[in-house]
Amino acid sequence: MTIIASSKPLAARAAFDHYPTPPWVCTVGVQLLASLGVDPRARVLDPGAGSGAWGQAARAQWPQASICGVDVRSLDVPPAYDTWRAADFLTFSDRPYHLVIGNPPYYQAEEFVRHSLRLLAPGGYLLFLLRLAFLESHRRAVGLHREFPPKIVGVLASRISFTHDGRSDDTPYALYCWQPDAAPGQTELRWLLKPGREP
Repeated sequence: MTIIASSKPLAARAAFDHYPTPPWVCTVGVQLLASLGVDPRARVLDPGAGSGAWGQAARAQWPQASICGVDVRSLDVPPAYDTWRAADFLTFSDRPYHLVIGNPPYYQAEEFVRHSLRLLAPGGYLLFLLRLAFLESHRRAVGLHREFPPKIVGVLASRISFTHDGRSDDTPYALYCWQPDAAPGQTELRWLLKPGREP
């Protein structure tokens, strides 16, 4: 057997798997939720809140919302949040939330989805930015996706840059939206356009 090693070194992972979401993605996400009729006074939770891009987009869309951020690191609290908890989200518990939104660390993505679903109020929505490849794997096909099929998978038509230089790689992403207690139905596939790139 011949093993061919790549000469290209693997990229180092950011500390805590922290890759801040570009604001335009957060805006597209909260606009998608707003189109579903979310209460403007909703209780909103942002797990892995980081620099607060999701909270800022939620505050712009729903000025009267109550927004809580959770991050495992001790950080300065971004101004969009009403409350902030320095905690491991997977051990976090609180009153139910109408919305859980964010960009979970990919290596814990399914755990974040399952824990978020447990924190939803009746009729609540979960919206996460995840790789399109999150649809893959036999384990999820017979597990998470069968137990909790997404209501909407919104494929982001433009590639995302998580760096300050605006460069992106070839990884496609989507916004996954769950409403676990809604009437069962088919997952809706959408294509979401970057603002300013509409035809």
